[in-house]
Amino acid sequence: MWCQGFSEPEAGTDLGNMKASADPVPGGYVLNGSKVWTSYAARVDIMFQLARIGGKGKGGVCCFLIRTDTPRIEIRPIRGVHSDWDFNEVFFSNAFVPSDALLGEEGNG
Repeated sequence: MWCQGFSEPEAGTDLGNMKASADPVPGGYVLNGSKVWTSYAARVDIMFQLARIGGKGKGGVCCFLIRTDTPRIEIRPIRGVHSDWDFNEVFFSNAFVPSDALLGEEGNG
């Protein structure tokens, strides 16, 4: 199973206001930011994560395929009436992902 890391607390799914960032470093990228309403994040192995490498508006958007057990990624459940694990917040705090986690080319997410 996989989940989508698209929506953000202050931007929803509006990519022009996305704040999650990916900074290129030797061997990969360092991810920072957060996602919200991420369905099943606490129960999956892989996340499609959108983050921005530079750019403004819709520029610089990249898609990463990352493991949810990556160090410095924290997943917190959003408690619901029927389930404690359907929806989640996901936080990236200087989380390193290798170069091969990038799907496609930088800025062409």
